[in-house]
Amino acid sequence: MPTENVLVERVHASGVGLTIGSIGAHEVRNVTFRDVVMHHTSKGIYIKFRDSGRNGSIRDVLYENIVIDTPSSWPIWIGPAQQDIKGSSGGAYNPCHGDPCSLCWPGPFPSIHTTGNCEAVPGLFSNITLRNISILNPQQSPGVIFGNDSQPIQGLVFDGVRVTNPPSDGAWGEAYYYCRGVASGIAMGGTWPVPPCFLTAR
Repeated sequence: MPTENVLVERVHASGVGLTIGSIGAHEVRNVTFRDVVMHHTSKGIYIKFRDSGRNGSIRDVLYENIVIDTPSSWPIWIGPAQQDIKGSSGGAYNPCHGDPCSLCWPGPFPSIHTTGNCEAVPGLFSNITLRNISILNPQQSPGVIFGNDSQPIQGLVFDGVRVTNPPSDGAWGEAYYYCRGVASGIAMGGTWPVPPCFLTAR
C-alpha cells in the first residue's frame, strides 16, 4: 500500500526539516507541504531513499511557500538518506560509515568533501516541485540533488527558489549545488542559484 494524499500546512518546523522518507521498496505519492517557516533548522527540504538494493518511488510532491532561516546543514537534499551504521566489529555507530550516504559526506569545504561515501539509490523521484522557497543565510551550500544515473530524477521543478547570502566557500563553491542524476530539471520564476544540471525556463 502506498503512502498517499498527505497535506502539511501552516506549521513551524525544525530538526531535519520537512522530510519524505527514508523509504525502500515502497511508494509515496501526492504529498504537499505549504506555508511553513523553519528557524535555525538543520536540514530544510529532505526527500530520501535508504535502500541501495531496492526500487521505490516518490512522486507528485509539492513544497510551496516555505521559509528556511539559517539552516545549519543542507537547505535542500533530494537523494540518498544520510545515516550512520555500525562498524563491522559491531561497535559504536560511526557517522562517517554511511549506507547509502555518510553523514560526513560531503565535508564543509571543497578540499575535504571526500571524507565519507555517498551512493545514489535506484529509487525513482518524479514530478517534484519546489515553489516560492526562501533560504536565508545557509551555513552550508544550498543543496544536494543526487539521483541514480540509471534511473534519474524526472520532472524536478524549482519555481522561485531563492537563496540569500549563500557561502561561496561551501562544499560546492560557487556551483552552490551538487547536482547529478537529473533527467529533467527546470529552474524558473527567478530561481537563484540555478543547480548546474538544470535548464532555465524562459
